[in-house]
Amino acid sequence: MKAHLTATALCTLLMALPAAAQQEQPRSTTPSQAEQTPTSNPMADPHKDGGRPESHGGTVHAPQANAATPLPADMKPTAESLARNAVTAQQYGNLASKRHTSGAVHDLGDRMVLTNSRINRALTATAPELGNVQIPEKERGTFDSLARDADETQFGANVAQWVVQSYPQAIGDLEKLGQQGQFAELASTAVPEMKDQLSEAQRILQSASVSPNGQPTATGTVTDPKKKSD
Repeated sequence: MKAHLTATALCTLLMALPAAAQQEQPRSTTPSQAEQTPTSNPMADPHKDGGRPESHGGTVHAPQANAATPLPADMKPTAESLARNAVTAQQYGNLASKRHTSGAVHDLGDRMVLTNSRINRALTATAPELGNVQIPEKERGTFDSLARDADETQFGANVAQWVVQSYPQAIGDLEKLGQQGQFAELASTAVPEMKDQLSEAQRILQSASVSPNGQPTATGTVTDPKKKSD
């Protein structure tokens, strides 16, 4: 009987050893699938959200479409008038800066282009339809004739004439638009520039050819060179 009990106890001990060995087996150093999955965020896709630029200092510098305040209906005629003047001024300014003109006329042309191109950009940003404005038809014929036929002195005088004739209205239009919030900054810088250009045009006229009575031949109306020579 004693021998039988001893044999039974030995068998029980032998059966328990594999289970104990399995419980004490060292943990595998190979990470599980869950451990292999990183917890950090994945790399941003540069094509997501339309390629939105990186934020700097918490501010995203992507342009915002339709961010400008719409132009009030009662201000549209003023804006259209200013846009026509700006387009025409750019045409005259470009021609003056490219032709062989006096230094004063060349400088005036450069400044006209810079100021009026800035005005045009601001206008079309608020009212995109103003981007279709063209030089007025009544100006086109005279402008084309000046480009073809005017000599240096005549051309310079006619550019100055146009500025003296057209800028006062344009300055008034811009000052009126400047009362609208989106044009306040533009008016604060462009109006003084236009007034300086107007003064320079008046000086150019004063130094141009004068009539026998001592008055400048320019009267504020741009002259077609062909008509003047007839």
